Amino acid sequence: GSETCIYSNWSPWSACSSSTCEKGKRMRQRMLKAQLDLSVPCPDTQDFQPCMGPGCSDEDG
Repeated sequence: GSETCIYSNWSPWSACSSSTCEKGKRMRQRMLKAQLDLSVPCPDTQDFQPCMGPGCSDEDG
């Protein structure tokens, strides 16, 4: 397909925003490198995902 928005690769996921065993969110970002059709909006360059804080790791298993 003809891509209007040319992006860089996604960055690695950030650490979870929660520092305890609670639900938080993490984020990754990408850069908009080229926008070939200025009449078409390029969607967000940030991506969010729910995550659980590091206090939840059950390494004692």
